[in-house]
Amino acid sequence: MKKFSKGKLIYQEGDAVNILYIVEMGKIEIYKTNSDGKKFTIWFIKPREFFCLAMMLYGVAFANAEAVQNTMVYCLNKKDYEAVINKYPEISARLLQCLAGKMVGYSGLVEKSVFFKAQSRIASILINHHSIDKQGVPVCQLSQNEIMSLAGIARETVSRMLRKFKEEGLVSVSRCNIHIQDMERLKNKLLEGSGSDLF
Repeated sequence: MKKFSKGKLIYQEGDAVNILYIVEMGKIEIYKTNSDGKKFTIWFIKPREFFCLAMMLYGVAFANAEAVQNTMVYCLNKKDYEAVINKYPEISARLLQCLAGKMVGYSGLVEKSVFFKAQSRIASILINHHSIDKQGVPVCQLSQNEIMSLAGIARETVSRMLRKFKEEGLVSVSRCNIHIQDMERLKNKLLEGSGSDLF
């Protein structure tokens, strides 16, 4: 078990990787950056999810991993991973199924980045990253910076679209949470066609 404080890099793109990580608590951001330092978030890893399987099998990190909260993870090195898989082959099938699911999700992310309008991207992120609070209301706990990184658009655009959604009665925005007040109408934002209104 290892602990990573908020802001700690677990690995960087190009690093050698020989460990599979499973999150016990906290949250991990997997992202890439360009030469100008612009960040593009691939996904967030939450408790009870694993990450780095493809990179461990490949041997080299093709993205960066950073703790965005104080995080605790379990670590399984490649040698022990192979021993477990050889003894319990059914685990391999489940891991590959999970990995395939992430690839499908990544394919959808690429599609949205290329074809979807900014409002459709943000609506998709709110829908796909929501949970249900104690009052039974859908709530997204991503910050505007995290939404910006996932959508690959400017912070100003995220703020503008959230204000628009709020004015339309789709969401309410507090300091830490975005409560979804009309899920069906928010889903309709995904159906409003393609185009570019990013900046």
